[in-house]
Amino acid sequence: METNIFIELIILGLITTSIINCQRRIRQGVSWAYHISILLSILLMTFSTFILIAFYKAAEGNCNYLDISAMILWAGVFIAAAVNLTLTKKIEITPTDVIVRPLIGHKKTHTFCKALYYTILNKYDRHYAWKELTICFKTNKVHISSFQHKDFVAIHNQLLLHSIPENKTPAIVPAHK
Repeated sequence: METNIFIELIILGLITTSIINCQRRIRQGVSWAYHISILLSILLMTFSTFILIAFYKAAEGNCNYLDISAMILWAGVFIAAAVNLTLTKKIEITPTDVIVRPLIGHKKTHTFCKALYYTILNKYDRHYAWKELTICFKTNKVHISSFQHKDFVAIHNQLLLHSIPENKTPAIVPAHK
């Protein structure tokens, strides 16, 4: 079972671009990107497992040849899909808390009053403009997009209510960073 390394590299490039684009859209708050990212990761893990088994079985039949480059490529795809599943998370906002729910792992609850500071960035790309609120807590940062939460102003008001200071940064930042 021979494969063409160039075709495999093109497929890997497309897959990597899709995963990165989904993660970027998740940060912007586009709801469909969360589900597409999960679906894409599960499909990639299933497909790469099937391909790895097929290459291994083909190598057993032909003891003189094992396509190492294809095995490394599809193992890399499997690992990238698994990492994407661990990095995918959903943010829920309650009147008093910010709840980060990763797909794999435990949820983390942060109260607004325990925030250290926040920043608001105006972001844009070719088609959209939005605001991104970054709340810094002791252990991590939470990014909240105005696309993701329609009550963006209420979240900002909660921070002001608890006298959380704003860290001033540049007003407009391109989204493709």
